[in-house]
Amino acid sequence: MRPARRFDLRLVAAGVFLATALGLAQPAGADAPWSPPQTVGGTCCSQQQLLALPAGGIAFAGDTGLSFAAAPGTKPVFTAPVGFTGEFSPDGVLGPLAVIVGGRTVEQMIPAGSSGIRTFGTIGTDETLTSAAGAPGTPLSASSLSLVQTFVVATTTNAALVRMCTKSCQGPAALAVIRYRAGRWSAPRAITRPSTELAGGALTTLPGNTLAVAYERNRAIYVRRLFSDNQLSAAQRVGTGKQSHVSIASAGGGRLDVAWSWQVIDEGNAATGFTARVACSSNVGHFTGRSRLLASIPVTGEGRYVGGPGLSLGQDAAGRLTLAWTAFADARFVVQASSLSTSCGTAPQTLPLPGADAVLGGLALAPSGRSTIVLEAGVYGSDPAGASTTESAHGLLASERPTHNGSFATPLQVSAADDGEVDPVVAIDQTTGRSVIAWRNVASSIQYSTAP
Repeated sequence: MRPARRFDLRLVAAGVFLATALGLAQPAGADAPWSPPQTVGGTCCSQQQLLALPAGGIAFAGDTGLSFAAAPGTKPVFTAPVGFTGEFSPDGVLGPLAVIVGGRTVEQMIPAGSSGIRTFGTIGTDETLTSAAGAPGTPLSASSLSLVQTFVVATTTNAALVRMCTKSCQGPAALAVIRYRAGRWSAPRAITRPSTELAGGALTTLPGNTLAVAYERNRAIYVRRLFSDNQLSAAQRVGTGKQSHVSIASAGGGRLDVAWSWQVIDEGNAATGFTARVACSSNVGHFTGRSRLLASIPVTGEGRYVGGPGLSLGQDAAGRLTLAWTAFADARFVVQASSLSTSCGTAPQTLPLPGADAVLGGLALAPSGRSTIVLEAGVYGSDPAGASTTESAHGLLASERPTHNGSFATPLQVSAADDGEVDPVVAIDQTTGRSVIAWRNVASSIQYSTAP
């Protein structure tokens, strides 16, 4: 069985980020455009993330802090991450390690002696999430919750969706939105009531300073809108799911597209098959309750749950949407991708990897529509598929699509070709369109590679 991962990537908000010019030297005579794997300096890390800085430049987030590239247009050299003054819980972070809101790079941590209150601030300037604007240091709270632990699960340009739960998150949880305005965080606006049946959480922006939130509650997927006057719409039921990974995107005007995957996993055992679906609203934002099936995987059993995000939804600067997901064909796990039309149509492309199983490791989009998908090869759900003689590929591979209307190319090897390369994250330079992938080598360290 594959070495246990410290946290479930499905709980990370659908996109991990990155931006800056990247261009490490290629190995002589190599066919693949990816650089040889580099190691993040210092002692790092059990978790990793890549951040796109809006003004250019890149940052690597580990669970000890952030490491920044020198400047936009330079080669990234990720030294030992520093700057986090708190400690992470033994169970790991149930959301991104760091996010960007209001043009600020902010981190999530537990300050010493705080009984598990997460903070949110720039490097060197810690700022506790507040329960009222202008009242720094007051922990977020929610009805019927005590010893509240708060962490961000999704962000837009100037807002964050936070999940609030009792310490260790073993009891009820609730979702709330905070906005960043005029240099201050607003008071949190509750989106859900506290519940033990709450999962997922995604956030997007609509015209008129309206926010839309998608989440799972009581085995159903819902969407709510938060208007500029802080009033909430009624919850719309979109579909069903349990232990879901949920994504949401604005599709122009008042339209919304929601994609989600779900599978019941009990201590490494796939208790149910895997399902991925997408639903699209009308022009005025109404969901009918019908959705389009993307994948249905009947495989169950120990180590056979779908590893990685399962499904990812990305959007470029023109608002065009791309989906990638894990599917099943001819008795093998495969990765598929498609653009999503304004009529909710898809035209799935199976990424070619003959003779090997693979699951989705991640999807990243550049503003231009250029895309990169990471595949975890030689993986039958979550555990390795079997002896190397039965699998034509192992480790991490990447497939790139140069334009939104193009096709994804044949995947190319990025990591070492073995089963110890796990937990990939991928992102694309917002100015040059170059890609970077970081991952954990279970035997040694965090590594990363760049495309030219």
